[in-house]
Amino acid sequence: MNTQTKLTLSRPLASTSHWLLAAWMIVLALLPQGGLRAGEKPVYIYEGRISGVYCSACSAKVKAALGRLDGVSKVKITAAEELGVQALQVLSTSPGLTKEAAIAALGTSAKEFTILQFSRKP
Repeated sequence: MNTQTKLTLSRPLASTSHWLLAAWMIVLALLPQGGLRAGEKPVYIYEGRISGVYCSACSAKVKAALGRLDGVSKVKITAAEELGVQALQVLSTSPGLTKEAAIAALGTSAKEFTILQFSRKP
């Protein structure tokens, strides 16, 4: 170990914690701040459950269909606790998406998939 390393390791704990605090404050300052910028629309989170999604092709078909709904920016499908049922999450700038609109968006694929639940999170 060279002399410079010994000096770095022998710093008092208080000095090290100050550096860590300063680094943490810089990280926080670089993160996006809450609230909306001028012209930005709020994003609403819709959650639900869907059955019939058994593979990545099924998932892609549902994501593409629901992605065409008004204001939708992201559709996420994940495994749920119930066998054969997946959790569904949709992010949209539209405050009024409904289960009926989601079923309609599936079109003819609505025969393959069943949206069991779909509602906006408070």
